[in-house]
Amino acid sequence: MCLKVTLGHGSLSPPPVCCMQENVLQRVLLLPVVSSTCESLQRAYSSTKEAHPLVASVCEAYEKGVQSASSLAVRSMEPVVRKLEPQCESL
Repeated sequence: MCLKVTLGHGSLSPPPVCCMQENVLQRVLLLPVVSSTCESLQRAYSSTKEAHPLVASVCEAYEKGVQSASSLAVRSMEPVVRKLEPQCESL
């Protein structure tokens, strides 16, 4: 979520870069062609896993690995986020 800051002259400061990137990503994902493609890929991935048990077991192993890596990344970034959070809230 981006916060808008009103300056003394009533103008708004630009949103932080992280918010702009998040906003751009959200807007791209809402494009019909991108949304449709993501849905098609999700259906194909799910149906492949259902039809081929061996592929499903390999995919599940990779999914668990990605979850573990993501969890580790989040835990590793937590101290940085805590330190920067007050600065972001003041924007």
